[in-house]
Order: sequence, then C-alpha cells, then structure tokens
Amino acid sequence: MNATLGEQFHCLTVEPYATFLRVGVTDRGQEVAYETALLGRLREGYRVFQMRGLLGTRIEICYLFARISRASEVNVWQTPRQLRLTSNQQREEISFLMQELSQRCEPRYTEMSEPQMQDDEPRGISLLGTTLSTAEQTQSNRFAEGRKYSP
Repeated sequence: MNATLGEQFHCLTVEPYATFLRVGVTDRGQEVAYETALLGRLREGYRVFQMRGLLGTRIEICYLFARISRASEVNVWQTPRQLRLTSNQQREEISFLMQELSQRCEPRYTEMSEPQMQDDEPRGISLLGTTLSTAEQTQSNRFAEGRKYSP
C-alpha cells in the first residue's frame, strides 16, 4: 500500500503481534528512509518513528509523525460446520452441472469398438474426427515412448 502524505492507511490483521508495519519515505521514486515496527506493540495516539537509512542505521534528525488508532471488525468467517455445508452444496451443484454437460455434449475422444466398425472402415482411434490407422498408432506409441519409428 502506498499512502502519500496526508492520506489515511488502514490495515486489517488477525495476528497483530506477528505483523510488521514498514513505513518508507521516497524521493523521486527512490526510497531514502524507512522504519519498521511490530503492529501489536504500537499504542494508540500520536507516535514518532525515527527513520533509518538504506543501510539500516538511524538518521539523527529524520522523524515521521503518525497517528495510530485501533478498531475491531466483526468476524464474518464461517464456522467449520457452515463451511462443510457450503462445500457439500457446491459439490452437488458441480456434479449436477457435469451430468448436464455430459448429456449435452458427446465425448471428443472415443475408442472405436469392433462391433461398430464396418469392414471397409479403417481401424483405429478416433480423435476429434481424425482416425489413426494401426500403423500410425504404433508410430505414435513408439514416439511417446522415445523410440524411433522403423517400418
């Protein structure tokens, strides 16, 4: 978050004693000073941050004046029971939609079985309307296994 001078910055955290606040000062797009603080240790009210240089040493006459205030948010997280119910409902909906989709669309990849084929039809696998012959299947299988095709 990049707040500029005079703007308010809001930070929502669950674990304030495990959250660090880093305040930086930039000049013409380059950071010139910074300071970090543990969010849970900051008291409410006006606070002064003594800024550090890029090497981490404190700058003697460089301070940042800030107002810290705290508020609480209502917990809108779901209970584990509510999460399970929602998850089960979503699974049922996905299952229903997949069934509906499978009824509307025919499969794109099918293996041709012997009883459906005529004697004059090529034997093989139908892939998006293209039928591979047995020799082409053997070649593609060998290619997939990393072997060269030798007729």
